[in-house]
Amino acid sequence: MDSKEFYYENGKLKEKGHYENGLKEGPWIEYYESEYTEEYESFKGNYISGKKVGIWEWCWGGGELEMSGLYINDKREGIWRRYHPNQKDPLSGDVFIFFNKRRCQVKLLLWERDGFSIYYKRLERGTYELPSIDGQSMSLQLRSDELMLILQGISLGSVRRRKRFHFSENKSLNNQPVPV
Repeated sequence: MDSKEFYYENGKLKEKGHYENGLKEGPWIEYYESEYTEEYESFKGNYISGKKVGIWEWCWGGGELEMSGLYINDKREGIWRRYHPNQKDPLSGDVFIFFNKRRCQVKLLLWERDGFSIYYKRLERGTYELPSIDGQSMSLQLRSDELMLILQGISLGSVRRRKRFHFSENKSLNNQPVPV
């Protein structure tokens, strides 16, 4: 078996693995430029006689699993499981929001009891303003009103919230602890 490595024009590794009789064979790893970060995402799995077979894994630039699924005879088969960067379960009922690197496209993914719903929007002009996130974090939680402001193009920095009552399960209405 011959080991091979291929590179992008910018010098970053594109793929590496082994060839046997001119065909990809055994474990391979492929790298792709991420839509979401400056890092490269990876796609790992096995080839037999030049065809993708078995379980393949797509990983975020930081190495966290993004999705995995089965290849049979070089074709995707069955249901591919998608993972969120913070390892939240996509079947939880939470809305998962994905912006592209240029912040002009957004996808919202929601599991409803019988399948996934997807909302997609591409701006003809302008970009989405995103809340600031700390350092290495690839995710954050948004309230529904914050999401609506982002989708409507309203600057989050210009929003001023007025005081409101917020019910807490461990407090009564007069703000005293609830006896248990």
